[in-house]
Amino acid sequence: MGLHNDSMKLLQEIYDVCYNQHNHAYNISIKYFSGLTREARMQLESQLLYLKDESLITDYAPCSGTPFSVRPTSLGIQTVEQIAETVAPSSITIHGNVSGIVGNTVTGNTINQGYSFDEMQELIRNAIADPAEQQAIEAAIKDIYSRIEKEEPLEKGMLNKVATNIERYQGIIAAVGQTLTSYLLKM
Repeated sequence: MGLHNDSMKLLQEIYDVCYNQHNHAYNISIKYFSGLTREARMQLESQLLYLKDESLITDYAPCSGTPFSVRPTSLGIQTVEQIAETVAPSSITIHGNVSGIVGNTVTGNTINQGYSFDEMQELIRNAIADPAEQQAIEAAIKDIYSRIEKEEPLEKGMLNKVATNIERYQGIIAAVGQTLTSYLLKM
């Protein structure tokens, strides 16, 4: 087997010791560790390092006489219990008939609508505390939204003006990017 599979078996064992046997940590004594062959010790260390690198386990308590004392993290518990995180979709999928063609169905079309100016203003108010900075960003973005509403092309320098104002705010950058992408794909 590979390192990943062996490490997942060890993670299951750590989980069983900590939660099914009601112990606080999975401990390996020096006596047991010293009794392993050199190859087995290296393999055990590799598996523990792999699990730590993947943030599946964390050190519990350093103790004398115990070279390893670990417990599973919340991510490790989710992995053992096979709980998958659900991510909310960021686009709208519409299933339905194609207009004008009777009997054919199109599925999986993705329509990306971007943010309205009101939604963008709310996002700016929630992300930025300084009212002067809020107004500067809203003014720069309002120019772009007015062009989008009129379906006019953007002027040279408009995006640069917006970019210099919002470069510190990742959420606003993503929202403006989504709106601009939606607008440019419609052109």
